[in-house]
Amino acid sequence: MEPLRAARFTGALDLSNRAETQHILSAIDGPCELHLEEVSFLDSTAITEFVEFARRIGPRRVRVRGATFQFRRILQLVGLTHLFDIVD
Repeated sequence: MEPLRAARFTGALDLSNRAETQHILSAIDGPCELHLEEVSFLDSTAITEFVEFARRIGPRRVRVRGATFQFRRILQLVGLTHLFDIVD
């Protein structure tokens, strides 16, 4: 079984810090857990980065903790909840 890596995000995730988000996600190459408990805002740029990351890592290999209602709702609307393991 592969070790579970973790990445913690804080504050607003948007176009202004897209490069930083990409840098963090690009360093992860296996199953992981994303901590979003301290994220105050996600725009479509950040959600796109997380979706592309989950597609690269594989369905249900990205666990998300502290997902905002906004994040969950957008994934539901576009039919991409199957990519993530969303836990409370």
